[in-house]
Amino acid sequence: MLGLGLAIGMAPHAHLARYSLGGKAPAILADYASGAYALNGQGCAFSDLHDFSRTNTGWRRDGLGNWVPVTSASPRTGHHIWKGGQLVPAGILLEPSQHSNLLGYSEDLTQGSAWVTSGTTALTATHLQEDSSDGYHRLKQTTHGLVSGEIYTMQGVFTPAGRSTLCLREALQGGIDIEINLTAGTVSVINGMDIIGVPYIEARRGGGYFVAISGVLSTGTDWAYELCLADDAGQPSYLGDGVSGLLVEDLQLVAGAVPLSQVPTESAAVSIAGESLSFKPAALSETLAAAGGGMPAELTLVIKGTMSRSKDPVSYANTVPIKWRLSSDDYIDLIISTYDTQTGRPYFRINSGGTKSEVSGENVAYEIGVEHGFSLAMVIGGGLVEGFYNGATAGQTSISGLPDLLSVPWEIFPAGAAVTVQEFLVWPEALPVAQLQAATA
Repeated sequence: MLGLGLAIGMAPHAHLARYSLGGKAPAILADYASGAYALNGQGCAFSDLHDFSRTNTGWRRDGLGNWVPVTSASPRTGHHIWKGGQLVPAGILLEPSQHSNLLGYSEDLTQGSAWVTSGTTALTATHLQEDSSDGYHRLKQTTHGLVSGEIYTMQGVFTPAGRSTLCLREALQGGIDIEINLTAGTVSVINGMDIIGVPYIEARRGGGYFVAISGVLSTGTDWAYELCLADDAGQPSYLGDGVSGLLVEDLQLVAGAVPLSQVPTESAAVSIAGESLSFKPAALSETLAAAGGGMPAELTLVIKGTMSRSKDPVSYANTVPIKWRLSSDDYIDLIISTYDTQTGRPYFRINSGGTKSEVSGENVAYEIGVEHGFSLAMVIGGGLVEGFYNGATAGQTSISGLPDLLSVPWEIFPAGAAVTVQEFLVWPEALPVAQLQAATA
């Protein structure tokens, strides 16, 4: 990644060509997947473009599939995601809200103070092995202090070691009971009255499977995170052979309805602080200011990456990819609505001196907690604004003019989603609509 950044600094135009649309290179380039950053064709550093904050250590997945620590105040660039069973570089990981792994000893199953076995022996820190008893072969941990009526997600990575079927369940309150056949890739909701969204299973390299389920804590303040081995017929109660089991890794219990990045724990729950990412006003002003020193008359924005819905369908929160606000009367916003049945409707909003223009696209039925690719574009010029979402136009609407926002930061995904941003590109002009539609398809 360092080499590409340096190359842009030495020969900017040749390397910027791959980001060009209509033969025009972007004035602002942030390629978080490749580590390439530039202003007006000149290579620069991440810190020249951005302000970033996180107050404690976070974790990102590297190119080998390992979760590695990232120090406080450092962005989680170089983050990889799973796609089609393989790891691919995806950019910068952003989780704007604090999240906690509520399990103790999440990486060590031998800690009897946290984990309780029933007909099961955890022979090593990460292997769940059944014994030869007749009954349930399970491992569970009870967590306390949860909030009744709130949504929580159980997640983990499981690799068959003789058994390919397990139950991932919540046994004290809520009634969540999911049977998962890893190798078949099937999920059966045995008791699903409190399930939120769709239980998620994803094949990963090395024979492992990532699994996540979300549900409502119906009553009380306790939750038993329970893993129960099942025989070939899917029965959780059977005579074990003393050998079969699963490799268990990356166990988490987190608040909310979306799987989040790993937070390894010892004796107690551990939290990662929320993250913020914004473009510096100085970089925006220097790069975008027109000849007269103010806002350009036209703008084109493109942002790409992956995101997961991080809310339940009855709340009012939205996902906000772009927030550029001076006041309630002067702003540019890009919003993915998740209100009610709007599970992915894009809104492109401009307010200039109290005169608001807005255009919205079609609803996209994204499931909660499932990672989806996105490609968004917004073109402003000629008295019109038009938005594009994954290649589809959101339509056009007229505008009276652009608000002057060069003195305020440009916030990237400040709320509403766990996201990995791959690219962010800006042109101080209106690019051809056909090219933008093709570029976001």
